[in-house]
Amino acid sequence: MTEGLFKQILTVLKIIKAAIYIRVSTEEQKKKGYSLQDQIDACKRKAQELGATEIEVFSDEGESGKFVDRPGMNRLLAAVRSGDVQLVIVLDLDRLARDLATQLYLTDEIEKHCLLEFVNHTRGNPNNPEDTMFFQLKGVFSQYECSKIRERTAAGRREKALEGKIVNPGGWAGHPGVFGYIFINEKKESRFEIIEAEADIVKYIYKLALVDELSIGQITDRLNREKIPAPKGGVWHPNSVKRLLTNEVYAGTFHNFKYESIMTDDRTDSGKRQHLHRERPKEDHILAEVPSIIDRETWEAVQKKYNICIKQSIVNHQALLKGRIKCSSCGSLYSPQLVGKNLYYRCRGRKNKCKMPMISVNILDNIVWEEIIRLLSNPALIREYIGNPDTTAIKEGENNMQKLQAKIKSIAKHKDELFSLRLDGLLSVEELKKRLIQAESKKNGLSAELVSIQERLVNLKKPLDFNVDDFCDYFLHRIAQATFQEKVEVIRDLDLMLVHHPEKVIEINWPFGNTTMRLEPKWQDNMGFSMTPEMKTALGLGAINYHNASELIREAILQAPIDAEYKKAPRGNRVYSNVLLTEDTFNKVKQLQGTYQESAMRIIEWALEWHLKQLGYL
Repeated sequence: MTEGLFKQILTVLKIIKAAIYIRVSTEEQKKKGYSLQDQIDACKRKAQELGATEIEVFSDEGESGKFVDRPGMNRLLAAVRSGDVQLVIVLDLDRLARDLATQLYLTDEIEKHCLLEFVNHTRGNPNNPEDTMFFQLKGVFSQYECSKIRERTAAGRREKALEGKIVNPGGWAGHPGVFGYIFINEKKESRFEIIEAEADIVKYIYKLALVDELSIGQITDRLNREKIPAPKGGVWHPNSVKRLLTNEVYAGTFHNFKYESIMTDDRTDSGKRQHLHRERPKEDHILAEVPSIIDRETWEAVQKKYNICIKQSIVNHQALLKGRIKCSSCGSLYSPQLVGKNLYYRCRGRKNKCKMPMISVNILDNIVWEEIIRLLSNPALIREYIGNPDTTAIKEGENNMQKLQAKIKSIAKHKDELFSLRLDGLLSVEELKKRLIQAESKKNGLSAELVSIQERLVNLKKPLDFNVDDFCDYFLHRIAQATFQEKVEVIRDLDLMLVHHPEKVIEINWPFGNTTMRLEPKWQDNMGFSMTPEMKTALGLGAINYHNASELIREAILQAPIDAEYKKAPRGNRVYSNVLLTEDTFNKVKQLQGTYQESAMRIIEWALEWHLKQLGYL
């Protein structure tokens, strides 16, 4: 579309107001001429050239073009849909978004209601196929350019790290840096220099740990009692003391690429997009030498001192399904959380008042792992799932889809009512904008959930063709006697995702379809027991005809007589194990304990021995 034609359209439509949308995400973009003020000036000139007399600026500072949900963009879309503006000016296509799909979505949303033009290139006629094709090609090249920039930046940073230089002094962008050092960033050399006052505090903390032999908690209390300032100027916390005592930088070794930063959909209380910082595998780290505050021998002695505590902490916080459970109520992921001495999966949405209950990590991990073994040991069951889609899950998905569609329709009706209130003079422009933004934000969330359900229904209904026997054989040899880390890798390779529904219903998304299960009957925690090596061998033989050994043990408890003659097994060489008990098996153990006046450990061993003999395995 030519500029002259654009002006004619503006004249016919009597356009007096234009919206300018500007976005900048990083300091690097500012240096390349994408600063907010530069964008405003360029866009204003373009709007005035096109005849607009009133201009409103919608800005997103520090926002990534990866996401549609941005405060400035949400306000712009609400203004466009309400008819408040008739023209939208943007510097370039990549200011709308970085990926093609989002660019096309936003362009389509804006052009449903008003005209759209760019400063650095011409939009063209939206109704002309050739103009639309070139416009989309521009988006493709924009996305390609973004990918190349990231690739070149990453390669440059890696090359710098391999030369022994420091890439990011704090571990990730925005980190204030390592306590005890100041980072000197010069063109020819980037280096750490020691801040003596802070280094003295570091040395004092290592002395308290090694010489005075204080625990991390005691060190924290001592520092706060003596009013020694923490790195951020507040009080010390055990985690900050622990990080300081385990950071190898103080022994003269800095780890480049120790962390990866992941931007999420969540926002902080201040409205900024939340970043997660996860530690990368050690093989990804690239080391660099820096001035040491603590000698290597002292640092290694401190690591040895706290190694037992650290290892125990890792064991206590093992969660097999970390990051793989989604809340059906609010859509948030579950994360492990220690409550007292017990570990639970807790919905992250609980901070926003989600009411879904926590789930015991110990219980759910065991149930899911048993379900993995059960299905992979029975290829026929998997064939049934492939041949017969999960009708329960499909029906539930279709019901949820209808509910969401009704809610979205209700929001559209609500927006019409808002416009009527405005026309009747019962609502101010500002109040209208505020309510429209709220309604649109809610609609966007519901629409995203609707798309997710529609995609899931497609996967549930479509047939899947693969060799079931090969699939089962591949994983069966991996799950036999698997360690915790090996179990994590199996679940990762199976790409399992779980959805926690109300009424204790767990949905498992498999490569071949979806299955559902209830956490009923009520599961108790694992209960330990011992057995002779001969019993362990017999248990392995008997488990072949069961889904797993735990199921055989639970059956043994339920079948154990309460009127038999109880004989204590002589103590000797024993193998220790544990079993997850259902409520009925747990109650049966308690009943047997009351009858025979023995510990639960001995009762389970006795019941298992008795049952294995009855089955002929012992």
